[in-house]
Amino acid sequence: MRQSLLKFKIANLGLGILCFIFGNISIQAADLENVLSCSEFKTVARFIQKQHLRFQQLQDSTSAINELLESAKTSMPTTLRLLGYPFLAAQFENYRLAAFKKINAQSLDQVCAFLETSTYRAAYLKSFARALDPYSDFYLNEELETKSSVVDGEFIGVGIGTDPKEDYLEITEVVAEGPAHVKLKPADKIYKIDGYPVSGLNEMEIRQRIRGRIGTEVKFSISRDSQMIDVTVVRDHIRQPSVSFAWMKDRVLSIKLSRFFKPTASEVETILAHEAPKARGIILDLRNNPGGLLQAARDVVDLFITQGVVVYLKGKNVEDQVWALRDGGYLNIPLVVLVNEGTASAAEIVAGALQDYGRAVVVGQKTYGKGSVQNIYETQQILNTRYKGGMKLTTLWYYLPSGRSVKSLDPDVHVMAAEGEKVIPHPQMPYRGADQIEVAQLPLFGNRLALNSKKMEKLSKTAKSSEEAGQALLLEKWADFSSAHSLDQ
Repeated sequence: MRQSLLKFKIANLGLGILCFIFGNISIQAADLENVLSCSEFKTVARFIQKQHLRFQQLQDSTSAINELLESAKTSMPTTLRLLGYPFLAAQFENYRLAAFKKINAQSLDQVCAFLETSTYRAAYLKSFARALDPYSDFYLNEELETKSSVVDGEFIGVGIGTDPKEDYLEITEVVAEGPAHVKLKPADKIYKIDGYPVSGLNEMEIRQRIRGRIGTEVKFSISRDSQMIDVTVVRDHIRQPSVSFAWMKDRVLSIKLSRFFKPTASEVETILAHEAPKARGIILDLRNNPGGLLQAARDVVDLFITQGVVVYLKGKNVEDQVWALRDGGYLNIPLVVLVNEGTASAAEIVAGALQDYGRAVVVGQKTYGKGSVQNIYETQQILNTRYKGGMKLTTLWYYLPSGRSVKSLDPDVHVMAAEGEKVIPHPQMPYRGADQIEVAQLPLFGNRLALNSKKMEKLSKTAKSSEEAGQALLLEKWADFSSAHSLDQ
């Protein structure tokens, strides 16, 4: 009996050892996606150099390339702090940076050998991508999950927008029906998140503390009406709204687009289907819209024109055209597009295409003028790496249907920004593509130039806001425009 019991204990001990071994193997296998080997580091770095427009422009300019690489080296401590590693940043800055600057940056073997940890290598790739332009980036494994919201507008969190101040976050928006709805309010001041003062946290750390696993709690210490209170919110799925609408006086329908996500065009189409038959005219408000998905922008343009090129794309060995093909159902309703300095990227494409085709009058201030397209890649899918990372790289220039680049989109009717109107700034691109490309003759769906130029000039001087100017255009003399010029191709 004792011998059988001993065998049973040994057998169970052996099973425990096997479980421990295989358990560790599975843990190590899972952890491999968090380890960036030298081989994969070099693969990613070469991919960035091959795909990014900056290297197409620099071509064989060794000095300019070296300048970029040196910039990436120097910014390593800053990048480590951004990623939430203040101790590593201080260590690198004080004890390693001087030696790192002596390394030949064009030798990926030397760089990787010096950066002996996965964290250092990933941080360098991030520094490298960010040195190329303000819109390129390398995403570490732990950052990748938060990037899905760029495409579909969905993430897990509490549903608030914030504006960072010196020692607190001011809540600027609370998503309707989101987890924070009712519990938090615009103008609330967040001083602590789960007990951590926000004054000591960088942007990424704040985002990581607010977001998390679905069903978990996050506690905010806030100031409201001069009183400090604690508010606990349970994280859940959040869908960022990208489209809203409102009725202005005299049956003018205003549709506001804040971003371009996958469902944006279908949301606009739903609004149009229900509300457009009652509308005398439509204002498409693209102010402070930073852009988003190119396909979503194409689909919005497609609602208002028949067939035609929406945008031309040019890059390294790439020439492409994005077409509107659906014969949109809203061809004859008067249309005004509002823009400002915060209008960029996909939003500029929508405004510019509708302007080029004479389908809409563009009102407001000059736009940002981004002129480029970024592609998002996941390293496991594109490069077959074990490391689960991602990249956002500037790979294409875009051109409007007339062939012009968007250095900045010039409105048909210039209106000064209203007092108190907030403009969201964008960083400037450090390089540019060609100003113009040759394209086929452009068909017109209407002729915006037929509008009375003197009245438009007067409107520019007298209108108190872009909304007022847009409404006046739609209500006063648009009949001259719509009756004299067919809106069909």
